[in-house]
Parts: sequence; C-alpha cells; structure tokens
Amino acid sequence: MSIDRKKAIHRRRRVIFNDDNAPIHQETATTPEGYYAYRLDHVIDTHVDSVWISIMTSADNLLYNTKVGEVADSGEWPGVRKPGEESVIGRNLRMLIEQGTDPLQLVIDFCRKHDLEILASFRTNMIQDSWWPNCRTQWKRDHPELCLGVRGSYEYGENDDPKKWFWSALDYEQQAVRDRRLAVMEEICANYDVDGMELDFWRWPMLFKPNLDNLPVEQRHIDIMNDFMRQLRARMTAIEEEKGHPLLLAPRVFETIETNLRAGIDVETWLNEGLIDLLVVGGSYGENRIPVSDWVELARPHDVPVYPCKYRSTSPEQDRAVATNFRTQGAAGIYTYNVKMPKDLQMISEIGESDLIATMEKHYVFAGLFKPEAEDPIWARGCASSQLPARLAEGEPRTVSFVIGDDVQQAALDDTLFTLDVHLSLSHFDPEDDEVSVKLNGRKMKHPRRTEIVEKDCVLQFPVYTVHTDVRREPPVSQGHNTVEVTLTRRSPYAHKPVEVVGLELFIKYR
Repeated sequence: MSIDRKKAIHRRRRVIFNDDNAPIHQETATTPEGYYAYRLDHVIDTHVDSVWISIMTSADNLLYNTKVGEVADSGEWPGVRKPGEESVIGRNLRMLIEQGTDPLQLVIDFCRKHDLEILASFRTNMIQDSWWPNCRTQWKRDHPELCLGVRGSYEYGENDDPKKWFWSALDYEQQAVRDRRLAVMEEICANYDVDGMELDFWRWPMLFKPNLDNLPVEQRHIDIMNDFMRQLRARMTAIEEEKGHPLLLAPRVFETIETNLRAGIDVETWLNEGLIDLLVVGGSYGENRIPVSDWVELARPHDVPVYPCKYRSTSPEQDRAVATNFRTQGAAGIYTYNVKMPKDLQMISEIGESDLIATMEKHYVFAGLFKPEAEDPIWARGCASSQLPARLAEGEPRTVSFVIGDDVQQAALDDTLFTLDVHLSLSHFDPEDDEVSVKLNGRKMKHPRRTEIVEKDCVLQFPVYTVHTDVRREPPVSQGHNTVEVTLTRRSPYAHKPVEVVGLELFIKYR
C-alpha cells in the first residue's frame, strides 16, 4: 500500500492545540462527556485543525492504559496516601479504563468525529518529582541511578541552580532510559490510531548531566540523541507500513540552533537525514524572540513545515501581533501551548487566518511585559535572540531591531491605518533630569506624548503616526525589519545606576 506522506505533512494546520491533559485532573472526568466538557468541546468551530495530547503527567506517570510503563497514580506511595485511598487522577483513570477507554483513546475518538488531526505528545523529561515526591514513579524509585542527580539539591540550591529543579530528570546517556522511552512511544504508535508523535524537548529542558552544571553537552551526547532519533524513526516507519498510513514525527525544540546544540539537540542532522516531518519551535512568553524566518529557511529544502509556539493568550491584540509575525515569516501555522479554556477561546478563533486579523488592532511586545530570559533554562543563557536589556552610555547610540508582520505602508495607502504608537521602557531613567534621543528607522522621533512610571521603569510613549495629522506622510515603520536607535544625551550627575532599554512595544490601530 502506498503511503501519501507528503499529503499528511502538508495538511492544513491553522492552529495546533497542545493539550496538557488537564481534564483528567478534574472531578468530572469520570466519563467521556465529563472529560470533553472541560476543554476539548471548546475547540469545535475554531481554527484548531490538529490536537496534540500529552500522554503523561507529573513525572512519567502515563495517561493511557499502558503495558510498558506505569498508569498515573496506580501505585502505592507509603507516607503519601493511606492504603485504599485514591487520588482524583487515579480514580478517573481507573473508571475510564473500566469503561473500556482512557484519555488518549477519548481524544482520538473526539478528533476522528470532528475531522481533526491527532498526535500523542511525549515530553522527554518530567521533573515534578524534584519537589513533589509523590509524583515519582516506582521505576524511578527502583532506579535512582538513572536520574541526573540526587535528592537533596532542591532544599539547598539557589533559585536558578539547575540541580534544584532538574536533579530528578532522566539521564538520556543511560541506555535503560532510552529503551524505556522508545518502548512507550512504540506502544502508542502500535496500539492507538494516532497520526503521529510529538517529541517535546522544550518542556523541562534537560537531557544530559553537563547541563546540570550549567555546561553545554559534549559531541558524544549529541551523537547519542541523534541515534535515539534514528531508532525512533525506524520503529515508527515499521509500524506505519503495517498500518498503511503515515505516522508523523514532530519535535518541539528551543528558540535557536545554538541553544539546541547546548542541550544535545541536533535539528540540522535530523532534517538532513529525513528523521522528522514537522518542526515546532519555542514555547515561552518571548514569542517575538523566535527567529522564525531562519527556521523556515533551514527546514524548507527538506519540505518540513515550521510551527512556532504561542504560549497561551496574553491579550487579543498581542495574540494577533504574534500570529501575524509568525505567518509573514513563513510559518505554516501556529502551535499553541498551555491554553486555558474558555478564557483563550477568542485567540484560537482568530489567529489561524491572516486575512481575518489583517486590519484588527495589534500590540507588539518585543520585551518589557516579561523579562526576556524568564523562561530560558539557565544553561542556555546568552544563546537567546533577545537584544534587551540594552545598557546606555551617555552619548553612545544603541540600536535595537525588531520585526513586524503588519503591512502598515499599504494600510496607509488604503486609508485604513489610524495610529501607530511606540512605547520605550527605560530603567533608572528620571524624565526630569535625564534626556534621550530616539530615532525610528533613522527618523528622529518627536518628544513623547506621555511619560509613565510602570513598575519602576519609565515608559516613554511616542505617537509616530496619526491619520489626522500624517495623512500625506508614510508611516515610519514597515513590514519586516525595523530599528530603534536610542542615545542617552543627558544624564543626571547624581544618578548611581545605569540606564537600560528594557522594553519596546508597538501599538497599531486601524480605522
């Protein structure tokens, strides 16, 4: 039987909905109807074309009727629960299995009914047992030598010490770890009617011991992970030939090539060897730091679509800006993560279609709302593409570049553009005693219309285009790459801390 892999790879995925299987934690998830009502029922008639359901919770506790791993909350935990006690998850799983189903099968049934793609999402490491001992599987209790570290670091480590958070992560240098991971994914592909597997490296990002010490991995670690991917691809290929339909493999990786290599993730080799079918990139609040166009160019010769990640909704205006940026840089669709329902329903109903949001209000946040490294693993610091914070020295210009997806030049010609505003956030800046000069794409900006203090940072608000006053003037911003040049022209002689550019935002309103 001929397998049409190309058709499966390039099917429409306006929005990929990653579901962390939160419904199984709810009191009502004892029946299919109760399970669906918490989240999945909300995706009907939205832009969601593909659902990727997590098959694990906590620390390698599996959320399907597994024979090679451990069903979540199915074991005895001395000192945590009394004999005969059941957790909510344990009870829900038991009752669903008694009804002849489980969460993975429920999601498959739902997706088949509504003509949605379904991938099982496998997280390469889960570390909640670093701080919740009751999350630990019996297998990890029996084989503590398979973990990257030992208990005890959590109590004494600093907040940014990887040992505090990742000591319980499984060590992929150990053959037993790789064998067990492969067995679980093979079991899912063989026994469930999924369209493929997501291999999620981004969630709890650590695979090898050097990262535990804030060091990059060695080449041998990269070789181990490449061989792991070859074995997984070979097993999935054998199963898809038996079933007669494609099984797609889709890794989720970090924002930059350098960051991935420091963790042992060699995306270029995977592409060159045809090991992966789809590529998901990123996963934090700093979506505008993802160099989407670079990833698209890297993957295009291998016919692999790229799906950058949008981490839950921040606001409708910000969601539209992120989606527009992703699409105009060549993304095949938008991957959503940690989405809340029904709060984020508007987001998944808008961001999948560029034409729908083309002239809707946008709010681009390039830094400032969240710290640019808030979600980066500490071992990857310095690899991210964020340019902020940028320290200012008196008289020395600093340039920050940014990308926008909106074609504001054309909108001005079409008489649909209303206003453009740039907000610049500066730390340790006193608007009474300090002064800055700001240029947008080489054009000097007028004095700010308004100055505010937000969480101790000074926010300068510049009106850079207003339809009533600039009707004959082109907007000073264009689709694609733009620059802001900031020069500290006067500094108070009494200041003790340096001024830094910590935030850059763009607001677009249409008529």
